Amino acid sequence: MSDVLLQEHLLLGALMVESDGQQVVSAYAGLDDEMSAFVNGVALCDLSGITALLIDGLDGEAFAHMLFAGKRLAVGEVAFEAALTGEGGIVSVPLVMRTGQHEHVCWDLSSRSALLDSWAGFLAQVEQRGQKAFPNLGLEDVSDAFVPLLLCGPAADAVLKDYLGTQQLPEVRHVASLQLDRIGCIVATLDQGKHPCYLVLVPPAFARVLWRSFLSFTYVTPVGREALRSWALGTKLGDVVGWLKQQDRVQVPRQELISRGLVRADGGFVGERGLS
Repeated sequence: MSDVLLQEHLLLGALMVESDGQQVVSAYAGLDDEMSAFVNGVALCDLSGITALLIDGLDGEAFAHMLFAGKRLAVGEVAFEAALTGEGGIVSVPLVMRTGQHEHVCWDLSSRSALLDSWAGFLAQVEQRGQKAFPNLGLEDVSDAFVPLLLCGPAADAVLKDYLGTQQLPEVRHVASLQLDRIGCIVATLDQGKHPCYLVLVPPAFARVLWRSFLSFTYVTPVGREALRSWALGTKLGDVVGWLKQQDRVQVPRQELISRGLVRADGGFVGERGLS
């Protein structure tokens, strides 16, 4: 976790634990109290420390379509997509955003983020007949460029709309650049359950301001990773959360991955033959 919001968490009495080499908030209060925020108000979770990779350049689109096995995203779309090994095993299932014609950003919330980072770096250096397969590719870790805040719950719409004025929240499975009280943020609308769920990417210089502002709503509750993990197990990606906790090779049947939207039926990605 970055130090941007550390003092804010300590002021709230957060219990800090080490997870994958990072200090993260385990909990602020009892698990039941934090879990209730997801269904009765708004749960606010600081996801600082998760890995973000920027893929850009003229070869960025082709590389992203090879690395990520899910839907070929249009500009402004987001989706959870599988990244596979050559044998068809799951490397990870990051949230992929297409933020430009030749630009994708993926955010990996799992403990497999280091594996995904290494795998993407390896594929970026692949050569064919002595030449790089993707000579015009940019691949960069941008984890510190934003502070990712998750807002989930039945009142999440009401919280964000209070900042928007005439702007509109992005549709489900879409991302947009928005001004939240004149703070430029990137907001993605996730499709994870019956209640609204948003990933808000905030510039570090304004993270404390927005964090405190969100908490000024009486129905917004800060939640730690323990509550977030318990909530995630009950969402559409609940089984995926379980898969990604495994330390060994994760192999899932092709048809199951297709049915969950994590793999596209028309192929053209690393690991396609392994799945077959």
